[in-house]
Amino acid sequence: MARSSRPPRFASGLRTAARAKRASVRPGPGAVRRVLLVTDDKESRSFLAQLLRTGGYEVSITTTSSDAFQRVMEGNEGAEAPVDLVLTDLRDSRSGLELASALRAAASRVALLLSSRGLSRDQRELAAFYGVEVLEAPFTPDLVCNAVERALSAAA
Repeated sequence: MARSSRPPRFASGLRTAARAKRASVRPGPGAVRRVLLVTDDKESRSFLAQLLRTGGYEVSITTTSSDAFQRVMEGNEGAEAPVDLVLTDLRDSRSGLELASALRAAASRVALLLSSRGLSRDQRELAAFYGVEVLEAPFTPDLVCNAVERALSAAA
C-alpha cells in the first residue's frame, strides 16, 4: 500500500507552532500552568500537546473523561499537581460537556476549554452555563493559544 504524499491534517499547524512562543499566552515568570488534554483523536492530541508545550505549558494527556475527572480531583486534594486547564472534545463516550458538569458539581475551579467540530445551540448554551470556553475546529495555533489564555483568565 502506497503512502500518501499529503501531509497530515494538522501538519501545517505543527510547522507554525513556534508562533505560540510569541503569543502572550505563556505562563508568567516562575509559574507553571498545567493543562490536561482529553482527546481520543491522535492527530489532535499530537498537535495540541506540541503547541501547548511550545507555549510553556506542562501537558498531560488522557483519552477518557473519567480519567480526566479523577486526575483533576486528585490534584485538588493535593495527591498530584493541580490541573489549571482541561482541554477536551466531544468524541469521548462521556462528552466534554458531561465532564464540565461533573467538575462544576464537584466545585472544581479548573478552567475548561472544549474543542468541537460544531456544537448545537443547546450544547453552546450548556457550555456557557458551565463556564466553558468553546474552541471550534479546525483551529490554528493562534486561535488555540488565545482560547487557552481566555479560559485561564476567566477561571482566575
